[in-house]
Amino acid sequence: MGRLQWLEQAGWRIEYQRYRSAGTLEVPKKMVITRSDLRVRFVIDRWQAVASEK
Repeated sequence: MGRLQWLEQAGWRIEYQRYRSAGTLEVPKKMVITRSDLRVRFVIDRWQAVASEK
């Protein structure tokens, strides 16, 4: 479906393990972020759109 599965940058690896629908968008539901011996897991229940500042 063309979703990002993982990303590595500056020694960090982000794995996008699950997505969900939020209106017309597909947003991450579960992410695991690792660096060296550190591992953090995020489970996101709600996304909120914020207007950009100009």
